[in-house]
Amino acid sequence: MGLITYILVKEYKRHKLLNIALSMVLGGGIGNMIDRIAFGYVRDMIEFTFMDFAIFNVADAFACIGAVMLVI
Repeated sequence: MGLITYILVKEYKRHKLLNIALSMVLGGGIGNMIDRIAFGYVRDMIEFTFMDFAIFNVADAFACIGAVMLVI
């Protein structure tokens, strides 16, 4: 998370999509860290019962979407 923050602060003029993707990954990491510190575990709250898929939370979704955007 420190490296992502450094890149966002130092290289913020590069590309808007890169900034958004890095911000989403950073936000997801911070959200999961807050849960880990506050509760001792990360709360997962979204479960799709109609298909066999991982249970996740909003922070996980942000981190995954941001990572996919980085790959694109």
